[in-house]
Amino acid sequence: MVAVRTVIAVCIALGVAGLFFPALRRDRSQRRWILVGLSVCILLLPMVVPSEAALMRFVSAALCLMIVGKLYDLHHGETRCEPVQLTSFALFMVNPFTLVQRRMKDEPTPPARTNLIRLGRGAVIFALGEGVGALAFGARWETHSFALEHIAKILCSMIAIYGGAELAIAAWRLIGLRGRAPMHNFFTARTPAEFWRRYNRMVSQFFFENVFRRSGLRRSPFLATMVVFLLFGAMHEYLFVISIGRIEGFALAFFVIQGLAVAVTLHRDPQGTRALGWVSATIGFNLVTSILYFAALDRLGPYYSDALPFWLSPR
Repeated sequence: MVAVRTVIAVCIALGVAGLFFPALRRDRSQRRWILVGLSVCILLLPMVVPSEAALMRFVSAALCLMIVGKLYDLHHGETRCEPVQLTSFALFMVNPFTLVQRRMKDEPTPPARTNLIRLGRGAVIFALGEGVGALAFGARWETHSFALEHIAKILCSMIAIYGGAELAIAAWRLIGLRGRAPMHNFFTARTPAEFWRRYNRMVSQFFFENVFRRSGLRRSPFLATMVVFLLFGAMHEYLFVISIGRIEGFALAFFVIQGLAVAVTLHRDPQGTRALGWVSATIGFNLVTSILYFAALDRLGPYYSDALPFWLSPR
């Protein structure tokens, strides 16, 4: 029943989003208020999912937030010289691998052999992450430190997420559709800035096209980076407020810390043997700071087997 309500909420959100298509023919100043009204309606739709199903609320809220992001992109990207057609509008709205409609044509269309290799590689990595994850999540961690449990579970989760993303984009391209690969070898990132360019490429592209390039902050990369990560943190706080009904600030704190690290390392490009140290430091930094984000996820359903450290407001 919960899954049905989640599907219904997302389908209604897509239906409400469809009302924005006629507004694309209007003047930008006129459709701005239409965008605001539709966005508020869409962002409230996850409330139809029962409050006790926090995880499903989180999923539906994430999908609704993605839909609102697509409408925002269309609002700024559409021009009267090249209007968006109904077919391309519909395909864009249901495409899970892009948030920037005008850049879809730039995404590669690899041959079937390349996609099949990527599909197989993704399946192996996903199976590895799931297999190791079954051991990590099935183990009894009460006699071990919280740090050890956190590292083990985060690493296998990231492996599974990466494998799943590779598998999904390969399958999507195999059926002849365009999409942006969500991730690219983020485990080898030498700096936090490089990590975020590799980890969530769809969101990075969205913020670059619709925030960074439009904010007038290109002359101040540090300030622009902080604005982007503050917005990203606020978006995640919305997801958790909808899911658990309160503001805790862990997600925002995580993205503010990450934003500072990204801003500081924007122009760092370590080479040679120094790069190995930077890769290790970046992985270590992410493992430590991710405690904040996964402490928030733990509220959706126990992620850790034991109580969280006291400074994370234990259950």
